[in-house]
Amino acid sequence: MRQAIFKLRQPTPENSLLWSDSLEALIKNFKEENNNKIHIGWNLQDSSLTPKEKIELFACIKEALINIRKHANSQEIWITLTDTTDGWLCSIEDDGIGFDPTSITEGKYGLEIMKDRAKEMGWKLDVTRNNDRTKVQIQKETDTK
Repeated sequence: MRQAIFKLRQPTPENSLLWSDSLEALIKNFKEENNNKIHIGWNLQDSSLTPKEKIELFACIKEALINIRKHANSQEIWITLTDTTDGWLCSIEDDGIGFDPTSITEGKYGLEIMKDRAKEMGWKLDVTRNNDRTKVQIQKETDTK
């Protein structure tokens, strides 16, 4: 178990694939294995993310998809990445059975790893449940002071 958790914390090698190729492969494999309909809304230029941000964001998206597969029993998933006035916002949303985000207990390694990654990068991570959808949001806000 510890070895598996350790591997999840390890970043994807920077030079293994282009960001968009890695993401497309992840989503394609997820679709093939799980038969979900996945909607993609990508409105951010690759150059807006640093190599480190690409690695960490990819890992967070991957972990969110793993959690959806393991727990959500969803039919559809929406993944978006958009510019904001002071950074960017990534959302991973599903129409699964959901859970109460306020009742997250210790030992939920996937969520803990995502929170650790976001905190290390200075990002904000929120998990919400509204309108029969669970949403993980990761947001980068640049310091404009």
